[in-house]
Amino acid sequence: MKIDNLIQSPQAGTRPVKDAGQAEQVAQQQVRRKEQQQEAPPEDKVELSSRAKDLQRAVEIVRATPEVRADKVAALKEKVDSGTYEVDSKQVASKMIVDSLSKLT
Repeated sequence: MKIDNLIQSPQAGTRPVKDAGQAEQVAQQQVRRKEQQQEAPPEDKVELSSRAKDLQRAVEIVRATPEVRADKVAALKEKVDSGTYEVDSKQVASKMIVDSLSKLT
């Protein structure tokens, strides 16, 4: 039974070694590769598209905007209290129809 001197390399597969000097070179190359891999780990990067950045800005603006516009509420309340607030019935009916149709689709 004959056993050849073999070195197992994950990158190169199995190959015969002619002498001890060559085996030493292969071993040193493997050590260098491992050191290089350990020295420079891959960096994770995330790049946002311009659309995503615009969306992020819009979300920030919406969050900064108060839910209740106190100035409008105060003006409407004053009109209701004084009896000068008028409802546009055509506009109300139009909005009701649009709302009903949008719920159907």
